[in-house]
Amino acid sequence: MCGRYVSVQSIKVIERRFNIRVPANIVLEPSYNISPGNYAPVITDAKPKDLFLLQVYL
Repeated sequence: MCGRYVSVQSIKVIERRFNIRVPANIVLEPSYNISPGNYAPVITDAKPKDLFLLQVYL
C-alpha cells in the first residue's frame, strides 16, 4: 500500500485553485487509491498552466 494517494476534487475546483483550464478531452474520475502505474492529474514546473494525465511512478 506504499506510495498511494487520493484525487477527488472536481475539474472546476482544480481550475480555480491552480488558475488553469483543463482541456475538455481530460476526464477526471475521483479516486481514493491512486497507486504507482496509474494515470493521475499532474501539473509540471515546465508547463504550470497545463494539466496532463500522466502515469505516476513514485
